[in-house]
Parts: sequence; structure tokens; C-alpha cells
Amino acid sequence: MEVVQRAGAPIQVSRRGRPEPVRRIIDSWVYRSEWWRRERRRRYFLVELAGGSAAELFQEGESWVLSRLSD
Repeated sequence: MEVVQRAGAPIQVSRRGRPEPVRRIIDSWVYRSEWWRRERRRRYFLVELAGGSAAELFQEGESWVLSRLSD
């Protein structure tokens, strides 16, 4: 999955080679795990895509992951 971002927020998501603009950001939050587990900080976004789907994405470092997609 590829994400185009502006000012740290997603503006376009490409899945299976198809770009789909982000219509709006519904919510965003930061998850930090316990320091002793050495997990990384994740920045989550719940977005509405132009086609009407809702997607939950998170950014960990420079990588983006699609964690949930709802039609």
C-alpha cells in the first residue's frame, strides 16, 4: 500500500495500484506501547475515501499499514 501525505496526514491511498483520494479525516490518534516492549509509536488515521469506504491506517516510522477497511 502506498500513501501520499501532506503535512503528515494522508491525502491519497493506493491499493492494488489504484489511487483513491482521501475525502476527509474522520479521526486521528497516537498509540504508544510500553517502553519495555520496545514497540514503536504508531500514528493512526481513520479516513473516508472518495469511493465512500472508511479506512484505518497507521504510520510506523516511514511505513504505512492499512489495518482495516470498511465499505
